[in-house]
Amino acid sequence: MDPKPGWHDYWLNPGDAGTPLELEWQLPPGVTAGPIQAPVPETLIVSGFMNHIYKTKHAFLIDLKIPANVRAGQRLEIKVDARWSACSDTVCVPEGSTLVVPLTVGNGKIATAERNRFDKWRSFLPVPLDAEARYGIDGKRISIAIPYPKSASAERLWFVPQTENIFRYAAPQSARRTGNWLVVTGEVDKAFDGRIDGLLRFGNAQGLEVRAIPGAIPAGGDSV
Repeated sequence: MDPKPGWHDYWLNPGDAGTPLELEWQLPPGVTAGPIQAPVPETLIVSGFMNHIYKTKHAFLIDLKIPANVRAGQRLEIKVDARWSACSDTVCVPEGSTLVVPLTVGNGKIATAERNRFDKWRSFLPVPLDAEARYGIDGKRISIAIPYPKSASAERLWFVPQTENIFRYAAPQSARRTGNWLVVTGEVDKAFDGRIDGLLRFGNAQGLEVRAIPGAIPAGGDSV
């Protein structure tokens, strides 16, 4: 995706407005498509509403699983109907395209140029957190405790929820460190006791994929 100046498209959870990328696959028998892997988004506030967006060139990645019984040299037509919104600060335009990629099954070797091209886009994806986070809700206040080494740098923090219809996206957030935890506090619209998915954005568009369940929140610590 390569937005024109002044335009943007959306992350998996667009925030207060917008439409994310939607894909409808038409795949050969036995071929399956994984979920959309999206790069770390920016945040944009317009008229008090917050959106999770991309203003610069970016890529969404999807893993395709190919059945084991296909033969080298066999052709597979990968087809997908894609829909998304292209928006400026004042107007949104629905867009779409049918994309067709004719693939030829190879021997598993990957050319260096292709490897480098995909590695570049993978570098913009959030890194999966290898430990579970936890959260607590007190009225409209939510605190999310995220395992994070106390020796690691933490600056310009913002929790971007993928789970929809819970958070007040534009509400202020604060963060503190206590031991090997980062605790990010924001606001919610309603009570909730399920799992919360999202990402912790920090530094220069870096991110950690976070999965949080209800649990005790560490006390104390220093503000970040």
